[in-house]
Amino acid sequence: FEPDAFWIDFSVASIGAANAIGALFPDADDPDRPLLVTFYANPTSVEDIRNGRLDAAVDEKLEWQSWANVDAVAQLLARGTEPSQERAPDFGGLNFSSRQVVTIDTIPETGTEVPAPPPGDYAEFFRTKWCAEFNDLANC
Repeated sequence: FEPDAFWIDFSVASIGAANAIGALFPDADDPDRPLLVTFYANPTSVEDIRNGRLDAAVDEKLEWQSWANVDAVAQLLARGTEPSQERAPDFGGLNFSSRQVVTIDTIPETGTEVPAPPPGDYAEFFRTKWCAEFNDLANC
């Protein structure tokens, strides 16, 4: 059994996997070399992509999810509205989820934020939403 690809589900483990694959396939252009992919495009993963040790990382900024979860709890407590079970719920036409596949062909320039920020200003969206929906909130 010779796999065509390895998916590493713990991003730091991709470092060890890259070392093992590199030892077995020293020529990065070897057509038998398996694809190595992971998630979380941290600085080490991005450098490993640049250096040909890692083929791809899938990532997205997740901070918007905390704001969406606070909104879901507020809606449940104030109105009894059950939270969405969607991975990336839609907020009146806005979806803050923006997954990105980082490869050697899509990697941004050095110094550019990876992954890219979500579309739209989720913090401003939720602040405005809550000020419109709830009374006596600070900073409204």
